[in-house]
Parts: sequence; C-alpha cells; structure tokens
Amino acid sequence: MVYNPRPSPTITTLEELMAYVDDELQFISQEFNGPFPVIPLQVVFREPDRPRDGMLVFADGTRFNPGSGRGVYEYRDGAWQKL
Repeated sequence: MVYNPRPSPTITTLEELMAYVDDELQFISQEFNGPFPVIPLQVVFREPDRPRDGMLVFADGTRFNPGSGRGVYEYRDGAWQKL
C-alpha cells in the first residue's frame, strides 16, 4: 500500500487545519484498513525460516524451487503447493 496525500486546501485558521488533518487521517485509515484489490508479492530466493499454513510466496524457481519452478506457492499441510 502506498499513501499519496491529497492536495491540501488553503488553510487560514487553526480550526481549518485541525479539520483537514482529521479528514486526512480518516482517509489514511480507510486506505490501510480497507480491502486490497491486489497483493504484491516480491520474488523470494530461499524458503522462509518458519513456513506456516496459509503463507504465500513467489519463488524464483532456481535458488528456491518448491517443486514446480518459478511461481506463486501456498504453504499448506506441511508442503508448498503451486497456485
């Protein structure tokens, strides 16, 4: 998630500043707590130290090849399953 501030309005009073800051904090909260349309995965080059069920990785397929080459894998029931 990347936060891009919205353009700030012309602020002339302390009350306007406080209202703007409050509004912006609400916007940030909604952006970070809402559903994500995509989940960016970085390519990993070795198996995580302590894999747990439900963990997702994007294996490079060479240095870390869980079984079927490069791609996205889920750790499930003690093994990596390619998605």
